[in-house]
Amino acid sequence: MLARYLIVLAGLLFCQQSIAAEVIEHLQGNSFDSVSPDKAGLEIRMLRWSESDEFESVLTAYNAYLDSRDGKAFGKALQNLSIKGYLLTKESTGYIVYHAWQETSADGERKVLLLVPGLKSKNPLIWKQPTQNDTGFTLLEMHRNGDEWELKTSLDAEIIVDQENRLRLADYASASQFGVLR
Repeated sequence: MLARYLIVLAGLLFCQQSIAAEVIEHLQGNSFDSVSPDKAGLEIRMLRWSESDEFESVLTAYNAYLDSRDGKAFGKALQNLSIKGYLLTKESTGYIVYHAWQETSADGERKVLLLVPGLKSKNPLIWKQPTQNDTGFTLLEMHRNGDEWELKTSLDAEIIVDQENRLRLADYASASQFGVLR
């Protein structure tokens, strides 16, 4: 199992280095849920944002997930999309962003990312509380607050489909803050 993990990690790191020139956004910060400050580092590298034609396939796959509650199948459906970016931890644990959108509105700036595998499902030793509900994916929503981006996740919040048929957190304001990026 460890050998397989190391091979996947090496491949992710190789891919990360080979696409560094294509990064369109790079954010760094910390998670509030890591066991110690030296393990708290988070980094998001975005390569692109989802195209409008991808939203329908994500919504179709998510509705199938709601019917079946098979998060692994939803994660596999997301893997049919191109990679949009990566979330990396200080401990070299990586998560792939398969769907991502952003908006600027009267309420401020928002970014929403769908990660596979689910956050905290890899390397449980760096988290204060390992995930209690590994669905195979995690929705991460970020809102700008001054120079920082506040991160909240579907680990403790419900996912909804908004009026524009996009996935997001149901009640961002009351969700626990997972971290902050700059």
